[in-house]
Amino acid sequence: MDELDSHHDDLKTILTSLRSDPEAIVVEARSLGLFRKNQSVAYFNTRDVVKPRYDAGSVLRLNPLLKRDNDFLRIASLVAGILVILISLVRWRLTDATHQK
Repeated sequence: MDELDSHHDDLKTILTSLRSDPEAIVVEARSLGLFRKNQSVAYFNTRDVVKPRYDAGSVLRLNPLLKRDNDFLRIASLVAGILVILISLVRWRLTDATHQK
């Protein structure tokens, strides 16, 4: 929980700087690969440089399914499977009946 509070405080600090400091916006935009129209950009061969990977999961956490949701999904998938089998059997019977005539 302390780690989460610390991360939350860091995000608040970044948000405050982005709201108040235009230079912070420029620095963050450049880190995302965004540049102004009048700027020249030079790319270098950076095979050995590890590019940062953004972890959206640390920002957007999904809540686990509740037990009742899990039961509902199991029942729904069971019913869907039974319906597929029944429709297949009916279709097979109708096709078989038309071929026998």
